[in-house]
Amino acid sequence: MLQELRERAALVALLQRPGAKWQDIALDVLGTGSAVTVLERELRPQDALFPETDPVVSAVARAAESLAAWEVAGIGIHACFDNDYPSQLRSIHQMPPLLFSRGALIEDPRDSRRGHTAGERAGSSDRVHRGERTGPAQGDRGQRPRQGH
Repeated sequence: MLQELRERAALVALLQRPGAKWQDIALDVLGTGSAVTVLERELRPQDALFPETDPVVSAVARAAESLAAWEVAGIGIHACFDNDYPSQLRSIHQMPPLLFSRGALIEDPRDSRRGHTAGERAGSSDRVHRGERTGPAQGDRGQRPRQGH
């Protein structure tokens, strides 16, 4: 299973757990940097005589089935760690860990995750050099350089 799919499936598995608090899960996953890591921590193998194979593998497999069914139904799934997750939602207090969509997503040119170059009126030579390197790349993406405050 691809790592991207495994991460998304682990996030779904976390959200499918009884009593899951999605706002806490979103913060934990973003803070840890991996839904799989959070799921592994949450689903520690129980001390049982006949333990389930690997609870993480089972949970991820079940969640991957849900993801596949949603995809077949034409539903887009956007996790909080995906590049296409709206930046406006990343900044709210209780950011939803998953968004569902239908149809094509239209890229918003005002999306604040795009690169910005900020500086001082009299920047150091290192900072000026860095701005000269990043500025053209922003122009290539259709962003207009702006000056002032």
